Amino acid sequence: MGAFNIPLKSDGTAITVVIPSDIAIVVNQILDENGEKVLFEENYFKFVFSDKDGTEVECIHDPSGINSKNTAYYQEEDYLRLLVPTTDFVKGWMYCKCFTRVADSDFDDGYWDVCTRKERINLKLIE
Repeated sequence: MGAFNIPLKSDGTAITVVIPSDIAIVVNQILDENGEKVLFEENYFKFVFSDKDGTEVECIHDPSGINSKNTAYYQEEDYLRLLVPTTDFVKGWMYCKCFTRVADSDFDDGYWDVCTRKERINLKLIE
C-alpha cells in the first residue's frame, strides 16, 4: 500500500482549505503493491494527517467498527470518508502517513502493522 495523494485542481494547483475548516476526503479505492484492490470491509486502515509543525489527526477505519475514528464507511457505494478537523493545524502543506494491519499472532499485539512514509499531499492550509 502506497500513500495516497489528493488530485490537483484542473489548473495544476493544490487544493486549499481555510483553517479551521473541517476536511472530508473520499477514498474510492486502495491498491496493494500488485495493483490489486484492497477491500475496505475486510481491512484496517489508519491515516495520520499532520501539519508542518507535527500536529496530527488520526482517521481510523476498523472493519469491526469498534475502533473506528474520524471515518465513515459506505458499504453499499464502497468508499471511505475521512473526516479531518483542522482546528489545531497551522497554515502550510498537509502531510499523511498510512497504516494497515494483518492478524499475526507472532506479534505481541496480535497484528503485523505496516506503514508508508509520511508524505506531503496536495492540500494546503491557508488562513
